[in-house]
Amino acid sequence: MDRRQTRGVDVVLLQKMKDYTAGHTVWMTPKDKTPPLGSKMLLLNPGGVCVIGHWSDWAVAWAPLPKVPEHIKELL
Repeated sequence: MDRRQTRGVDVVLLQKMKDYTAGHTVWMTPKDKTPPLGSKMLLLNPGGVCVIGHWSDWAVAWAPLPKVPEHIKELL
């Protein structure tokens, strides 16, 4: 089997992945709820890729960042 590697990522395995983990947060558009200005958030770009940043008109949708519980902050 061809196990191509790109920057340490198994490309064949990545292409076969169909599942993902999602929480209770949903993507919102500015029509749903105005994004907070000057705050970092998750942004969904037109290609469907999630990035972290401040709201900008190029973004399709936004979601709040997940909260980091204290016990996880202690591990950082």
